[in-house]
Amino acid sequence: MNDVETKRPAKVFLSYVSSDKASARFIADALRQSGVSTWFDEWEIHVGDSIIQRIEDGAMSSDYILLLLSPAAVESEWLKAEISMALSRELHERAIRLVPVLVADCDIPPVLRDRVLLDLRGNNREIGIRRLVEQLSAVPAIRFSELTPEIFERLVGDLLVELGFSVEASARSHDSGIDFTAIYKSHDPFGVEKKETWLVEVKLYSKSRVSISALREAVGLLADWRKAAMALIVTSGNITSEGRRFLEESEYGSRVRVIEGPELTNLIARYPALVERYFPHGGSRA
Repeated sequence: MNDVETKRPAKVFLSYVSSDKASARFIADALRQSGVSTWFDEWEIHVGDSIIQRIEDGAMSSDYILLLLSPAAVESEWLKAEISMALSRELHERAIRLVPVLVADCDIPPVLRDRVLLDLRGNNREIGIRRLVEQLSAVPAIRFSELTPEIFERLVGDLLVELGFSVEASARSHDSGIDFTAIYKSHDPFGVEKKETWLVEVKLYSKSRVSISALREAVGLLADWRKAAMALIVTSGNITSEGRRFLEESEYGSRVRVIEGPELTNLIARYPALVERYFPHGGSRA
């Protein structure tokens, strides 16, 4: 059973610059009072400890790294090193998730702009902490191994609806390797509505990973189905390192989005109704 499936409380690691220590202390205290296991340097590093080693051990043993963002943090070399570490393959394979936390107005680093930010500025702090605690509490219940492929596909479709997509069956779907299509509507800078068609493939894995052959199929579908803007592969597992390199080198790679198990778990946890609907007994199906 992988880390995503483990029924244990999530552990949170706080990463911040010294000028944001007051905010970090507030967040750490709030999380601890809510019963969340939290690594905060003031509590974990003692006289005589190797600071670097203790921080590395704390980060590697955590499920979430809360990266506090502020003007001072964004300008620091520490931020670049911390992001690089948190996004490395070693941490990724351990299902550690990097969560950007906005504690003051600042420019978001480009590498973090596609992630959902936790807003803990000013009056948003109490609400944001409560939402974070709710999500962390929901994570242990989300056990994909208890779902059938059909139910898992239905869960992904419902999640996409929550994220603003409209899900559509297609005559070309299963015969062409697509499970369904999804339409996302947005507006250009002039207010004109535009629609993006996403080709969605859902893969429920227990131990396997998304292979290069699955990615080649997605790229081929994009080349064949001209009206499609993106291909989306949603999996309960992970993508292989060879698969990552394939997407980086492919002409269509930038148009293939892969949502892996850890990210999928966190997306689902944002919607308590979905957790209750698909995991009503804490991950055990009746």
